[in-house]
Amino acid sequence: MPAIPAPTARATPLLVGGLRLATNLVLAPLAGYTDLAFRLCCRLQGGVGLAVTEVISAAALNRRVDRVHRFLLTSAEDRPLSVQIDGGQIAELVEAARRIEDAGHAVVDINMGCPVDKLTKKGGGSAWTTTPCQAAAAVAAIRAAVSIPVTAKIRLGWDDESITAPELARALAEAGVAAITVHGRTRAQGFSGRVRLDGIRSVVEAAPGVPVIGNGDVRSPEDAVRMLEVTGCAGVAIGRAALSDPWIFRDTWHVLRFGTRPPAPSFAERLAWVRRHFRQLCELMGPRGAVVRFRKAGCYYAGALGLDKEYRRRVSAAADVRAVETILDDVERGLHWRGEGRPEPAPIRVPQGPVDRW
Repeated sequence: MPAIPAPTARATPLLVGGLRLATNLVLAPLAGYTDLAFRLCCRLQGGVGLAVTEVISAAALNRRVDRVHRFLLTSAEDRPLSVQIDGGQIAELVEAARRIEDAGHAVVDINMGCPVDKLTKKGGGSAWTTTPCQAAAAVAAIRAAVSIPVTAKIRLGWDDESITAPELARALAEAGVAAITVHGRTRAQGFSGRVRLDGIRSVVEAAPGVPVIGNGDVRSPEDAVRMLEVTGCAGVAIGRAALSDPWIFRDTWHVLRFGTRPPAPSFAERLAWVRRHFRQLCELMGPRGAVVRFRKAGCYYAGALGLDKEYRRRVSAAADVRAVETILDDVERGLHWRGEGRPEPAPIRVPQGPVDRW
């Protein structure tokens, strides 16, 4: 049997505080998608070193609002898990972090990068990029309150006239942050344009003692390799690409270790993944909630399965569990398949229009 090559420097598992991850790949938080069902399905394929929950309002968590607690649902197979919280008040973030630690979660992540207006106008999300000293004070206060690692996700700045990420990274490092994830766009960009790898590199250079995780425009293993090589970051966070290709973590980790992709999943394997995801949604949310969420998630799988517009229309209109199961049975029988050879992941949808209206 040939010897297995030693992992390259690009394949070095991340160390977040005292937590050693299995890989340096992170499932990024995606509002409306990265619930327990989706995380478990991605972890099953391999390659996920850490998964992050959908963003949770610190204030709502502290008030014990029922609807946010489903975001905290987890299981033994969903480890290690980072819980991302958002808010503009340090005291609220501290209290929420204590609750997260008490619930047994591994990491608390502070959302300092989301561009959505309903978060920034309350001082959360990307608004923190405008006040590096306050952001550092928040991390320091949370670190003093909990023993689990405290991380932060940031953007390059508010806009092109205020690129604050290097200053913010230095301040967070001095406050003791365990890792920084940086999305390589400004708040004003939203998801438009290209991710600025040089901007991510500036964060790496500004905080040499802190693991920096690059994020944005990683749609393939090759994109992840380029992110690591160009920026010098320690890890890569992948979000929207996983919605249509949950094998991206497995494939990327294989490329980082061995330089080649493993065999692509078959049509049958992809369809089995979709069925598994829907079953787990049913267990997590009940029939009605599962169907509502699958109307969005199921459409992302159309590209990876090579399915037609009629499939998307039927999924979007599905009224109950039986309707979804019938659609998937029809797919298995060959209905809706375009017959275009090996399917490729669907284009990644992002919010459109001025970011202030998101």
